[in-house]
Amino acid sequence: MDRPKLEVADVFRRYGEAYRQEHDASMSTAQRRVMTAIEVCRTAALGGHLERCDECGHERNCFNSCRDRHCPKCQSLARAQWIEDRQSELLEAPYFHAVFTVPEEIAAIACQNKGLVWGICG
Repeated sequence: MDRPKLEVADVFRRYGEAYRQEHDASMSTAQRRVMTAIEVCRTAALGGHLERCDECGHERNCFNSCRDRHCPKCQSLARAQWIEDRQSELLEAPYFHAVFTVPEEIAAIACQNKGLVWGICG
C-alpha cells in the first residue's frame, strides 16, 4: 500500500500553531495535548530506537511513536483489526445507517446510561 502524500501530522505541523492561537479559548487541554502528540509522533522530538532484522542483520533508525489513541499513525493497526472484527460480525444482508436525536429532556439521562438507552433503540 502506498503511503499517503499528506498526513494529519503534516497539516498540524504546518497550521497547528496558528489554529491554536486563533481558537485557544475554545480548545480544551486534552485537544491541545492530542494535537501536540500527533505533531511530534515519529519525529526526533520523541527520541528513537534501532531496529534490526533477525534474518539479515540490517539495521535502521526509527523514531518513537506518541502512542496516543487519537493518532492515525499509532492506531492504524488497531483500526484495521477493529474493522476486520466488525466485518466478521456482519450478516449477509443489506444495511443502512440511521441517525436520530433524542429529546432534550432525556439527552442527559441517555448520555449517562448509554448502554441501556441504545440497547432499547437497537
